[in-house]
Amino acid sequence: MEKILHECFHPTKGKVNLRKIKLDIEKAERHLEKARNNLRAMKLMFDNDLFDWTIICGYYAMYHSVLASLLKIEEILAD
Repeated sequence: MEKILHECFHPTKGKVNLRKIKLDIEKAERHLEKARNNLRAMKLMFDNDLFDWTIICGYYAMYHSVLASLLKIEEILAD
C-alpha cells in the first residue's frame, strides 16, 4: 500500500494523481451542510414526482458527504 500511495504522490511518469490538502474542519462542515440541503431538496423532488431531479440531488448529497468525510479523515489522521 505504501508503494502505491508513494506512486500516486510521486509518479515515475505523468502527472501527480493525488495532492495533500490543508486540514480545514470548517470546510468539511460546509460540505455536510450542502449535503443536508441536497437531501432536503431530494425529498421535495421525490414528493413531487420529479424523479430525474431526485437522482441529481441524491448524487450531490453523496458528493458533498464524501468530500466532508475525506476532510474529516485528515483530521483523524492528524491526531
